[in-house]
Amino acid sequence: MRDVREQNNHVPDGKALAAAAALSSPLLLTALVGFRLFSMHGSMGLYGASPGVRAAWRGIVLLALLLPLASLLMLHRVYAGRVAGERRRSVLVVAAWVLTAGAVLLPTSVYGEITSWGERRSGDKPPLLLITESVGVNGIPDLALTFWTEEESSNRVEWSRLGCPYRTEEEEEPSRSHVFLLRDLEPRGEYYYRLNGGDPVFFRAPPAGGVGGLRFALASDAHFGLRGADREAVRDVLRSVVGGEGRADMLFLAGDLVDLGYEDSHWQEALDALGEEAACLPLAVLPGNHDTMLGGVRLFVEYLLPWKACGKGTPELWWRVDVGDIHLFLMDLEWGADVLPDEQRDWLEAELAAVPPDDWTVVISHACFFASGSRFRGVDRYDDEGMIDTFAPVFRRWGVDLVVSGHNHHLELLEDGGVTYAVVGAMGGKAAYPLDRTSPASIWREAEARGYLLVEARGDALRLEFRESGGGILGAFMLERGKGPQPLEASALSP
Repeated sequence: MRDVREQNNHVPDGKALAAAAALSSPLLLTALVGFRLFSMHGSMGLYGASPGVRAAWRGIVLLALLLPLASLLMLHRVYAGRVAGERRRSVLVVAAWVLTAGAVLLPTSVYGEITSWGERRSGDKPPLLLITESVGVNGIPDLALTFWTEEESSNRVEWSRLGCPYRTEEEEEPSRSHVFLLRDLEPRGEYYYRLNGGDPVFFRAPPAGGVGGLRFALASDAHFGLRGADREAVRDVLRSVVGGEGRADMLFLAGDLVDLGYEDSHWQEALDALGEEAACLPLAVLPGNHDTMLGGVRLFVEYLLPWKACGKGTPELWWRVDVGDIHLFLMDLEWGADVLPDEQRDWLEAELAAVPPDDWTVVISHACFFASGSRFRGVDRYDDEGMIDTFAPVFRRWGVDLVVSGHNHHLELLEDGGVTYAVVGAMGGKAAYPLDRTSPASIWREAEARGYLLVEARGDALRLEFRESGGGILGAFMLERGKGPQPLEASALSP
């Protein structure tokens, strides 16, 4: 009997090493998967801002530790001779390796599922006129006519100012991402483009800044793909800025265009809506935290910044738009200042320093600076101290006139240190959070209505109109240099 027990206690070295490797592999794989996931764009912000994500990841790590530990205890009991009966020993050995296999499959399946989302495409994406950072000879931005196709193809675009001979551009090589640059447009010029000989789409180039009476609209947080979102309000906003009472020359969407950035069906819904309602309007979309989460940044770049893609890595997601004497700085601030690339703040300072002192400067961001709000699911959704500490001194130093953000789902106007702030996250994607904590900087706010902000340049002043989704004015202010926003009386609300 003693010889038998000693024989049971003896595990060959090769098997012992194999067992040790197998039992330690779940933790090693979890560490590798964690490194890869948290190196993805936006993952650290998502982890920091979402208690549910933190709990899920901690659960994965805990299981990767506990399941191999349980397996180890089972195997130890078997090989130490503490389990009687061949059948019971066999059952415990099988159970131990099943638990180990589960601990291996859990992190790898999570990683495989996340990385495969970007390959599940929903169909062709319609053409859009996107605003680029390049400026034509007439002082207004060049536009990029962009679209994406599931199958590689070569396409032809004809475009021209009305009454002028058209020019033709053709792609040399088949591809899925298609970009045609429409350069050197004339301010307020009426143009058309035609794709592959189809029906013409007519559009108007923006005027040359304040001297031309530029009107631009700003909205945020459409959250296409979200169940229960007010999709009709989102479409009403688009219709209003294209041809309604709140008509604009340009539209800037400050992030969270979609609810799940890794889910292509959400992008399909969003881009189809933009193609149906706003194919003729120059448009720029900033990245929001929902747009880029878990690899969604790849789809964001392919669909909305294809001219910046260089084929290697993620390009810079911030850029500057110059329209005559109005300069707009489109930032990549998705969660807050905690995950801010250092070079972006340096870039902003250098660019602001180069703006002539008599020109208008507008900064657009997804994440808020000053804003009313509430504490929701353990997260403060009002005045963001990190954003304020990082950027407010920069805005004051260089005399920024207007800072616009989304993220909080309401409309609000605020002022601090001579800088005017606006929150425009009420496009219709999600209901507003309770505004039970009012920012000391707040001047005016609207918690219930869906809508957007329309800015009109009037010489030495900017007219700020908060409009509901159908175009009606909710509140209007005149922003003069050095005076801060002044409310307009009802008699002055007509355009």
